[in-house]
Amino acid sequence: MGDGSWVKKAAAIFPWAVAMMLILALSILFSGAQIGQCAEYVAETGIEGDCTIGPALNLPGAWIWGAASVVALSYCGYRILRAGRGQ
Repeated sequence: MGDGSWVKKAAAIFPWAVAMMLILALSILFSGAQIGQCAEYVAETGIEGDCTIGPALNLPGAWIWGAASVVALSYCGYRILRAGRGQ
């Protein structure tokens, strides 16, 4: 146990763990981010225009991001398991 093998394993696991955390953080950011736009708003007259707000990613974009995230997280998990076994 004193041969430092745990340090090698930790060094092999660390980048994959960071990648997983980054993917999760971006997924949370993208799922909660909203974008809005207003049309025909004239500030001088006070006439209200038509304003809409919605998610930053549209529905197809959310599905694509979700699928890519699942694949990437699975791969990172696979690499962490392999690194933990020393392969």
